[in-house]
Amino acid sequence: MNEEQDNLRVALSFFKRFYFCARVLEDPIGAALALNRIGVLYYKRKKIEKSLEFHLKHSKLTDSESAFLAYYNIGICHRLLGEH
Repeated sequence: MNEEQDNLRVALSFFKRFYFCARVLEDPIGAALALNRIGVLYYKRKKIEKSLEFHLKHSKLTDSESAFLAYYNIGICHRLLGEH
């Protein structure tokens, strides 16, 4: 809801908390989802290098079937950083 209302900083704090809880509960699917959303929120805040960092973490944590999303977002970040 915060993300939809452009409260990106608040949304970011909730997704970071979600990631922490998922790691504590050993929930790799939840952790991967949280890393993706954190990366997207940093992208929306125009912090591309930080976004790239979280999308790379997502790519290492996710299963091979879901890795497409992480790699797609990594590609977008590299393109915006001029790293073709």
